Amino acid sequence: MTTPLSSRARVAVLLAAICGLLFDGVELGLMPVASLSVSQDLLGAEYTPTLGGDWFARFTAALMLGAAAGGILLGQLGDVVGRSRALGISIPSCSPPSKAPTPPSAPPADSSTPSA
Repeated sequence: MTTPLSSRARVAVLLAAICGLLFDGVELGLMPVASLSVSQDLLGAEYTPTLGGDWFARFTAALMLGAAAGGILLGQLGDVVGRSRALGISIPSCSPPSKAPTPPSAPPADSSTPSA
């Protein structure tokens, strides 16, 4: 038999849940800001507001699709193995891409160093 949570522990759980929802809202709110700079950087000289809007729609769709698929798959996984283990399984799936090396960028075309 499990022991019930103290009132202090219940408040901590409630605050953690509220913070999770708050941070998720902040992430979704920052998506338009990030996608504009990402679109401009990836498209370079080919960037136009119309093309940028097209890529913004793609970024947003990918974010929503990933959130829905992750919620469904990891929700079912959480039902089978438990929420803590499902979270432990999901963290490594997000971590390797953030640690991937970035390719070196080309030197700027307008160099201030004099040529010999």
